[in-house]
This record gives sequence, structure tokens and C-alpha cells, in this order.
Amino acid sequence: SNKLKKIFQNKSFMAKSILFMTTTNLSTNPRLLKEIMLAGKNGFEVSFIAFKLDNWSDATDKMHVQNLDGVKAIYLSATKKPLLNWLLSTLVWKACHWVGILFPNLLLPNAWAHNKRSFLISRSLKKNKSRYDLVISHNLVALYPALCYAKKHQIPFAFDLEDYHPGESCSPAEKKRREFLMQNLVPKAAYFSYASPLIGEHSIKVLRGDK
Repeated sequence: SNKLKKIFQNKSFMAKSILFMTTTNLSTNPRLLKEIMLAGKNGFEVSFIAFKLDNWSDATDKMHVQNLDGVKAIYLSATKKPLLNWLLSTLVWKACHWVGILFPNLLLPNAWAHNKRSFLISRSLKKNKSRYDLVISHNLVALYPALCYAKKHQIPFAFDLEDYHPGESCSPAEKKRREFLMQNLVPKAAYFSYASPLIGEHSIKVLRGDK
């Protein structure tokens, strides 16, 4: 986006190493691919966390990574392999779903109840020994792990609003959860960008609590 282009090209922007995070991959998230390429062209050390989806996009991602010179790719599995990871994330997701119902104002259970990949990203970050100056989340699912990692290492994090998340097809309970997560996580970000003015407009209304 033009906003991120200005940030990356700003000489006062102190970050040298950037970690991007998504719950899909480069092939299904062209907006992320463009940002990674932009950051690389402007001299940043770039890493990203994405998922192997076990479909056509995995092969395309391999080609993308080969063309991204110097970019470090970290891929997690979105499938039942390895079985232990899938089973653990499923159990955590189901447990957090019920905890979130009982305690609707708790961030962690509601974040992990939103999508099991949030737990998988959080687990991966705990094992990650690399250090970054900025973390950028590209999905609402990846936002809570970004906040926790940034808070632990005392670095800023950002959020790219790719879609109007509460407006996606979901149950009333899930819509309420997404609004809760956005209202409690997005304001803590150093900045947030959005894919279109309309997405930004509706998302800002959620952040303000407008009905």
C-alpha cells in the first residue's frame, strides 16, 4: 500500500529487521507478497511466517521464495501432519472456545478460539531465537501472537487490515469475538494499514464501538 511504501522509504524509520505473519501464504495473500518485496527493496532484513496449505499454492510459494533473495521463510502446517501438532492445536482451540464463552473479556482464550492457527503461530514464536525490530500481522488471527511477541521483546508491532473481519461470514458469537479482539488489540499497534478506504472506515467504527 502507499502508506507502507512511505513508511519503508522513510529514513527515520529505525527498524532493520521485520517479521511478517499470515495465516495463509504468499500465493493466497498477494498483498503480503507485495509488502515483503517492498521491504526487501528498501534494504530491510525480512522474515515471514506462513502456512503450508496442502494445495496448489504450496508449489507456487516455493517459486516465490526462490525469487525473494535473502528473505527467511518459516512455514507451519495447516494440515493434520504432523498429527501431534494438529491434535494439540485442535484441543486448545476447542478448550479456548468454551473458556471464551465463560470469560468473554479474556484476550488469550478468545484469540485462540478465533482460529487454531493463532495458537500455532504463538507456539512457533516461542521457539524462534531470531530477533526483529518490527512485527507486522496480516490477519486478525495473527494479531494476538504479534502483540505478545512485541510485548515480550519490547518492540513495536503493526496490523494490516486486509478485510473487514467482523463482516466476514460468521456466527453472531464469532462476530462479537472479532469485534472484541479488534477493539482490544488494534489500538496497541504502532500503526495499522488497510486494503481499501471502505474496509478502513468500517473497521474504525468497530474500534470506536459505534453501533
